[in-house]
Amino acid sequence: NYIENGIRIDEVVAAGGIAVKNPFIVQLLSDVLNVEVSVADSPWCAALGAAIMATVACGRDRGGHDTVEDAVRAMVRPPETKYTPDPDHAVVYDNLYRVYLDLHDTFGRKDAAVDTYSIMKRLLEIKRSAAGS
Repeated sequence: NYIENGIRIDEVVAAGGIAVKNPFIVQLLSDVLNVEVSVADSPWCAALGAAIMATVACGRDRGGHDTVEDAVRAMVRPPETKYTPDPDHAVVYDNLYRVYLDLHDTFGRKDAAVDTYSIMKRLLEIKRSAAGS
């Protein structure tokens, strides 16, 4: 987990067909990560990235840009579509992730000492709380 290892996540930008065509998946991503997710305002992000790098390779003297930052400022539109995490959903996904970590340890290590009965109880509790919201 990035955050648990000291890596701060300030921004997530989703790009490509799924991000544009499937709002449910992007909202799910926002809820799971518990961070705002923006959708890139270009249907051709890979081509745009290549064009940005090409203008930097050319340089300003030949009609391009001197830095990637300059090229991005000139060539990329800011995202208009943003998804905000639902705090209730984020708590459920965080609890499920913790159960997943325990299950990983249970099934992934010979010396694991995780009580599978308590894991099942936690899953049932998560199910009940999610059904009530």
